[in-house]
Amino acid sequence: MAAEDKKISSLSEWIYENIVNAANIVVAHAGTNYRIAMSTLKQYVLGDRNIGGIGSGDIVTTTDEQILTGKRIDEPSFNDSVKLSWDVTATQMNHLSGLSQNVQNALNSIGGDILTIENSIENLNGEVDALQEVLGDREIGGTDSGDIVTTDDAQTLTNKTLWAPSFNGVETLNTNVTATQMNFLQNLDVNVKETLDTIGGDIGTIANGMANLNSTVDALSVQADKIYLGAIVAGSTSETIHASSISEYKINPYSLSISVYESTSGLSMKLLNLSNINILISGDYDILSSITIGDVVVGGLYMIVIRYRLAE
Repeated sequence: MAAEDKKISSLSEWIYENIVNAANIVVAHAGTNYRIAMSTLKQYVLGDRNIGGIGSGDIVTTTDEQILTGKRIDEPSFNDSVKLSWDVTATQMNHLSGLSQNVQNALNSIGGDILTIENSIENLNGEVDALQEVLGDREIGGTDSGDIVTTDDAQTLTNKTLWAPSFNGVETLNTNVTATQMNFLQNLDVNVKETLDTIGGDIGTIANGMANLNSTVDALSVQADKIYLGAIVAGSTSETIHASSISEYKINPYSLSISVYESTSGLSMKLLNLSNINILISGDYDILSSITIGDVVVGGLYMIVIRYRLAE
């Protein structure tokens, strides 16, 4: 049915909630009346763009999933209300390219590894200090004549901050990652993955240094003089001391220094000048088997002091 001609002032107002896409309006142009559908009028007003669409030039909404191209975003937030610092740039965010793990977890793991290594080194240093007393004036790692040379590589990471990753793929940011956490990347000028790989190599270097230090400790244990002190009451004119009574380890028979003291009273002892001391070597391995001290008096009380080194 054709609309009845009326004055505009006499027409009823048609508000937005009542407009139907299929409804038409009539316009006059150049002496001719035209019918225009509401959907066509909407298309004309929006410039043939769709609200919330995904095509090029479509109108952006606050809830629809859309891709923005060629846009600069100032101080965005991610998953909460905290804004990304204004001075974080795409150049800094690109340093996270290739990263495949949580940065904070990786740094925490590295911190734990470094703490474990530091504790191990501290324990080894304690052993070295104990051996240092035996070695006298010689210092491990010192520069004086006679000092023992070692290798020790260490690295400490302090006050490192990583800022803001960039997102070049289709993966979404984990919901528990916020701009507050991303702000820790501020001023970063290296690739995080490469840095973690480098740190892993440094940890390997430190581990090798620890192995070398262990070897040094073992070598010092072999080279250091050890002392056996024993008292005997002679049951015959000679007394035999077996190597197993001196040490549970194998003894170098060529490192021996033997002193025999005779008790002359409760508080007095005399150093004997004995020549009748027999050293028995075991087999073809140059290992001490026993020491026999002759020319002692039956019933006499003797103190035996033996300095020795372990066989290598």
